[in-house]
Amino acid sequence: MGRNRKYTDKEMLDSMREFENEVEKYGSVRRYIKWREKGKPTSAAIIQRFGGWGKARIKAGFSYTPPKTYTDEELIECLREAINALGERVTTTRYEEWTEDKPSYKTISSRLGGWENAKEKALGREVSELHQFCRDCLEENCTIDIEDCEYWSEYQVG
Repeated sequence: MGRNRKYTDKEMLDSMREFENEVEKYGSVRRYIKWREKGKPTSAAIIQRFGGWGKARIKAGFSYTPPKTYTDEELIECLREAINALGERVTTTRYEEWTEDKPSYKTISSRLGGWENAKEKALGREVSELHQFCRDCLEENCTIDIEDCEYWSEYQVG
């Protein structure tokens, strides 16, 4: 059973049913990804086979509720909640582990100009070139040693 195993429609739908019964909540793609065991079809394979997660859920005998559409303000508020719970330096990985029924970090990032810009907005800060420069330092994309960075002390203020 290698990586490219071909599953029958029945095996895919049975996997979705098993998942739904074990999770005992609405079976979203995000929950399926967290639940999926080795040897089970991937969510991508299910989506491709049935033309979408919703269509697969209906075929498996479950209801389908389309994902919520969030306003920019709702995305910012969700990220504020995460920052309050996890701290200012919340990463996309920690955010995804923390949240279950909130928008994905990908949604937040794509709508709000990237993860770091979204965090700045959630914290009520203006996004500037200075912040971008120092984020590069933090993410180790910068060749200047942080102690020698003339902007670092300015970034830490506020």
